[in-house]
Amino acid sequence: MLRSLTLKNFRCFQNLTLEPLERVNLIAGKNNVGKTSLLEAIFMFINPSNPESLFQVNRLRGIPRGGIKFEDIEELRGFFFNQDIDKVIEISDLDANNLQVSLGITRDADESTKSAFDSICGSLKNAKLPVPNYPKEIIGDSPKVSILILPEYQDSGMLEDVCLEAIKTDKAIKCIDDYFQCVYNTAQRQPKYKDISKARIRAWLSSQIEPDKSLGEAAKAGYLPWDSPAFNAMKQFLQAL
Repeated sequence: MLRSLTLKNFRCFQNLTLEPLERVNLIAGKNNVGKTSLLEAIFMFINPSNPESLFQVNRLRGIPRGGIKFEDIEELRGFFFNQDIDKVIEISDLDANNLQVSLGITRDADESTKSAFDSICGSLKNAKLPVPNYPKEIIGDSPKVSILILPEYQDSGMLEDVCLEAIKTDKAIKCIDDYFQCVYNTAQRQPKYKDISKARIRAWLSSQIEPDKSLGEAAKAGYLPWDSPAFNAMKQFLQAL
């Protein structure tokens, strides 16, 4: 298990050490603060013998390889802090000898659980990582890889549907539903069907004492009832890894 991680001169991180890391770690933050870069660093850390991992990371960001030689540093400049290629990138662990890596991937089903699952499998295959045959299957050794599509209990939807299931007994939910009905009756306007769960969660978050938190921040602050059965699938998924 990864107990710590140190990044130097990588992406937006000039010098960052995370310790101690546990079996489950929550990565939360606003846009463009380095969440994806941190995951990319972990991916490259567990693929130290594969120089192609740099280009695989770029492809996952939608940056195609231009057919140039690996020696051409311009394609890799974005990996360096402030794009300073004279500085050495360091990605290290204080206890690498005992490293046991698990990679759990969750994503929204959106319109189709199968399409969401196939999309992740394609990315794993491109990254030359183990590819599960079905959701929640654990495959591989180090890393062990598994995929959870949310919500687990239906063929479409998103994380917000799981959260709404967990808070369905909150008395504010009726007020929120009445609000959307009022807006529709008065202004003949409503969120798109695929976005209604996001809209309801945001309305619920705005009803809290601190109304400006994102869903991730609200989860960290304990706004959500983690003992709800709605989160059992997620707990079991993480514990299995």
